[in-house]
Amino acid sequence: MRAKFLDVRTDSVAEFRTTLPKALNFWRDSWLSILAMEGKLPGIAASDQSIPGEQFEGGLRIDEKHQAGGKRESHVIVLSQQPVCRTKTKVSYVSLGFSEIDLATCYLAQVLIAPNGDVINHRRKIKPTHVEKLVFGDGTGDSFMSVSDTQIGRLGQLNCSENFNPFFKSLNAACGEQIHVAAWPLGPGESSRKGPDPKTNTGDAWADQITPAYAMEACTWTLAPFQIISKEGAKKNTPPGVEVEANVDHYNGFSRIYAPDGTCVAKADKDFEGLLVADIDLNETHLPKAINDFGGAYMRSDLIRLLVDTRRKELMTETGPDGSILAYSTRERLGLHLPLDESKSKNEEASLVSASKGV
Repeated sequence: MRAKFLDVRTDSVAEFRTTLPKALNFWRDSWLSILAMEGKLPGIAASDQSIPGEQFEGGLRIDEKHQAGGKRESHVIVLSQQPVCRTKTKVSYVSLGFSEIDLATCYLAQVLIAPNGDVINHRRKIKPTHVEKLVFGDGTGDSFMSVSDTQIGRLGQLNCSENFNPFFKSLNAACGEQIHVAAWPLGPGESSRKGPDPKTNTGDAWADQITPAYAMEACTWTLAPFQIISKEGAKKNTPPGVEVEANVDHYNGFSRIYAPDGTCVAKADKDFEGLLVADIDLNETHLPKAINDFGGAYMRSDLIRLLVDTRRKELMTETGPDGSILAYSTRERLGLHLPLDESKSKNEEASLVSASKGV
């Protein structure tokens, strides 16, 4: 099968709605098996990851109204018929990462979209990383599972530092993951790092150490789409009173595709924006898994086990007539379990495309 993922620039939060049709235009005419895109809203990501280690507090020059308040309206509200999460294309499966707002809480979210437009997985990052906690909330128990059974294999998704988490690697390996989408936000290059900020907080480490380590340990084909940014994007997302970075090249060029043995089969250039392509043969996962199947015969479940709790915990609960606790799922509340209303989806998608063209 052929796998591609998309690097597109989302230069400002207000432009996120125009980035979606831009992405759709990239993949609409492309026949492929899976497409992955990381479209987390910029600004917040840039502020998170570019803070020198010795200035975590003093260097955190975030205008709260600009960053946390003014940008909230541009987070995506996930409802069943929104084109951001319900798009029917020639593409077999689409993995899309974005910033989501649900009621009053923001989440770092991912969806996996089937060819018919059905959302077969909607997940949220379980724990925001570092200063992401200033803006984003924790994912719920019923929205963190990663691996889905699809016609092209068992496909999983993780967000940012989740790809570094050994518990998630164990969980996904136990689910028999074959293809993994390791989605990453905007990451500063090693050249911009200042001590004692660790190297693991750089795009270089994410792309060339953490991601291939995931591929080798889980024995999966691993697609790593990274968010990218332009000089104009950096200018738009820099809070008032903060000097704009003169050179943003160190943030770009980290997108990769890795084979199950950790071999890099596709790599983006610094100025790359578009589709990164690789041909995937799932048979290549068999030998690595036969040698190191940490989710199967090469693990001792009688000695080491992982407890997974997928229940949603509510701040407010109701009891049923029989005294039982009533519960609902995030997926059902958002309407993502419903069939795609194609006529409504096409109309909303057309309005997005028109908006992106200035109509």
